[in-house]
Amino acid sequence: MPKVDVYNMQGKKVSDVELSTAVFGIEPNEAVVHSVLVNYLANQRQGTQSTKTRAEVSGGGRKPWRQKGTGRARQGSIRAPQWIKGGIALGPKPRSYKYRVNKKEKQLAIRSLLSAKVLDNELTVVDKLEVKEPKTKIMAKALTDLKIEGKTLIILTENNENAYLSSRNIEGVKAIRLNMINDKVNERLDENFEKTNKTFTSVLERLSKIDEAQKKIDTLSNDIVSLQGILTDKKSRGIYGEVNLKHILTSVFGEKNDKIYRLQYTLPNSTIVDAALFAPEPLGLVGIDSKFPLEHYRIMVDKRYSASDRETAAKLFKSDVKKHIDAIASKYIIEGVTSDQAIMFLPAEAIFAELNAYHNDIIEYAYKKRVWITSPTTLMSTLTTIQVIIKNAERDKYAKVIREELVKLSVEFSRYKDRWDKLSRSIQTVSKDVEDIHTTTDKITKRFNSINSVELDDTNLIE
Repeated sequence: MPKVDVYNMQGKKVSDVELSTAVFGIEPNEAVVHSVLVNYLANQRQGTQSTKTRAEVSGGGRKPWRQKGTGRARQGSIRAPQWIKGGIALGPKPRSYKYRVNKKEKQLAIRSLLSAKVLDNELTVVDKLEVKEPKTKIMAKALTDLKIEGKTLIILTENNENAYLSSRNIEGVKAIRLNMINDKVNERLDENFEKTNKTFTSVLERLSKIDEAQKKIDTLSNDIVSLQGILTDKKSRGIYGEVNLKHILTSVFGEKNDKIYRLQYTLPNSTIVDAALFAPEPLGLVGIDSKFPLEHYRIMVDKRYSASDRETAAKLFKSDVKKHIDAIASKYIIEGVTSDQAIMFLPAEAIFAELNAYHNDIIEYAYKKRVWITSPTTLMSTLTTIQVIIKNAERDKYAKVIREELVKLSVEFSRYKDRWDKLSRSIQTVSKDVEDIHTTTDKITKRFNSINSVELDDTNLIE
């Protein structure tokens, strides 16, 4: 346990005191101290510095001179950064430099600094600071007697106002009172208490909402019980599955989209599927079945039955499901007519989850028989994927037509260019001929004028 000497105001040792090892006796962590110091300095920055960009300075938007022919470098605007009074490139803008540091890091930094002060003999303990009147020279003399120089922090354990005032005017000396620290701690505790109250209030509000939700869940459970009663009947289950399947198909592809799907579609083998999906090749026609055996499933998951009954029901349930998969594979998969795969739609997510979680053998069996087992969620995603494929196929189809038309247009355009070139050459030839004719016409006109002049002169000679 570390010890330090206790002095009086005259600099004489009067006793010693043991310090806490957890606070004053640890190995100083310089990295944590540096991290906390950088955080403190960053949080003190105002972040108000600001410079003007080229968009904010005054000046014309036109070029100071034309781009070429002046013998000077090209300039786009006098607002550019290289110009005097131009905008600043990548200059500072107002921002916040604040960030948070973990509380444990701050505590470790403080303990590291205190331990470092003890190791460097820079911690001085004084039994009493008796200052009868607030005078700076009294405190200065006490610091001289205690051989304390440079920057000093005085922590006053008592409410000694005279000592506090006496140290204010000494350069490099700062005094703080423990009651000030306590006030800050109390202030922080009050803030935390207020936040805690707000948190509790929010929790109570959420609990009330949860209570309301619980009531709704109870109501929903009653509805589910009635739904279970409906699904006990095989015919009702079939209708329920068909309704769910229709709802999913219409939500993805729209109402009565016969080009993509049909309900109660008859296959060439006279089998009526609950829904037929016309997917692009190579997938092709995919049959979807919405029926599912639930007779033994309810007993298997009902804990009111004995373990032996539930085990027997589980075996019968697996047998029923495999038989249903065999029926779908034999009726819905027709070579050369349909896809080599079919879909078994389960209208309940719970049954789908049960199969994937505890009955992997059924999933593998369906995979071997090329039957997809889907739930409302997985079927929705599958149909959405197929819809995207259909749209891409349509887009590719139209893209091919456009490409063919562009090729034809390119051929016609080349013909047009050839014919235009020929016409241009013909126009140039005609233009040259016109110029030659114009030149010949001028020559003939000049000869006629000359002949007329000669005739006139001869007439004058005869007279």
